Amino acid sequence: MSHDWPVKHKVLLFILLVFAIFPANAQTTVAQYKACLEKHGEDPVEYIFRLFEKADVVILGERDHRDITQYDFISRLLADKRFSERIGYVYTEVGCTNKTESANKLIKTDWASEEDFQKALREHLRYEDYGFLWEKTNRSKFLDNLYHINQKLPHDKRITLGVTDIAFDWTQWTSPDKYKWTFPNKYRKWARKNTYFHKGQRTIIRDREMAKNFLSQYKKQKAINGHQKALVIWNEPHAMRLPHGKCAGYRTKKSLGEENVKIVCLNWYIWSNPGEFDFAASSGPGLIDDGQWDAAFQLTGNKPVGFDLKGTPFGDTKAWHYNDGTSWKDLSDGYIFLNPFYEFIGSIGIKNILDDECKPDMQRRLNLMADTGEMPSNDWDEMKLYYNTVRTFPIPDERTRKHMKEQLDSNCNKHRNTDTIPKQQAAPSMCPTDRKVGRGGFFRKD
Repeated sequence: MSHDWPVKHKVLLFILLVFAIFPANAQTTVAQYKACLEKHGEDPVEYIFRLFEKADVVILGERDHRDITQYDFISRLLADKRFSERIGYVYTEVGCTNKTESANKLIKTDWASEEDFQKALREHLRYEDYGFLWEKTNRSKFLDNLYHINQKLPHDKRITLGVTDIAFDWTQWTSPDKYKWTFPNKYRKWARKNTYFHKGQRTIIRDREMAKNFLSQYKKQKAINGHQKALVIWNEPHAMRLPHGKCAGYRTKKSLGEENVKIVCLNWYIWSNPGEFDFAASSGPGLIDDGQWDAAFQLTGNKPVGFDLKGTPFGDTKAWHYNDGTSWKDLSDGYIFLNPFYEFIGSIGIKNILDDECKPDMQRRLNLMADTGEMPSNDWDEMKLYYNTVRTFPIPDERTRKHMKEQLDSNCNKHRNTDTIPKQQAAPSMCPTDRKVGRGGFFRKD
């Protein structure tokens, strides 16, 4: 029998042998991620200031709005004297942009007493958002910390705050009797026009407006040491360079320059459910790269680190956001690990945010939003209990945490035999209305 195969068959055999010996997409190992952290990781605060040496704008991709542990890091960053001396400006997603003046009056005024400041803080928070209230505790914590940081600074060095969400003014929506039937329709029309679209398209308008609102304020900034610098805090889906939805981070880079704007994501997990967004390729919540990233963090003692993604195995990791080969370095310039997922703490509620003094106007708003279906109830006592009760709880949900812990254990146990990951108990809810609240609360998720 002849073994003189045609040339094309020999070539095909050679190609198959090459791919068998050298896999086209060799799997990055936990050991490689770990080695990268040990070589390139640096203190997160120092990492941010290093980025500011070459870039004028750093966008921080916030994780779950409810997580309060990430704001410990943000407060340390703002309290560092280099921030007021070199940067001086911080912008946030939360807060309607027309409330920027009110926010700065709050954080820069020398209030006569702490009691006076807390009263002013509550009054500002009641009108800062286009929802009924932004009840995530980290917002009040952020503004409280920023005020006290500014109190230690001379007036000309105090940090300026810019808020970037869509403009809205509750004082314009008056007289529930006069607008008993027309107001709810107006509100629904406004909300749908500005915030809601089908599936993944729903935040495009908000992202466009958030980027525009930031850029208009940024261009008016007073230069510090000859430069206009700014820290921007947007939730990860808005912060990243997501071209499909033309998210705020993508738009800001296009406007100010790829290298002049750096996007840095705080460690999170795959937060999207299957089909939740048109562009998302998520198969459901879980850890990135099936837990290998988190295993590397765990094996390095969960030491907080910041690092660039380009030129690292982290950056080369396929992004779960797309199915087209997009990698993490395509969506973000850097990454900061602060603490493991099993230490994330959600917090809802603002002490005394609803009281008898504010009841007339807040009840009016509550009635109007209940009529549109944007609020589940207009019962004042129920809402007062929900918003005034400050309570903490582990996030994400128990089922997702269990799944992620299994992913983490599996990868860690490949490198060691002992499991030192602490068990976590679900915290009981302190408020009976919590069952109605998702990732973002009564009004919105993102």
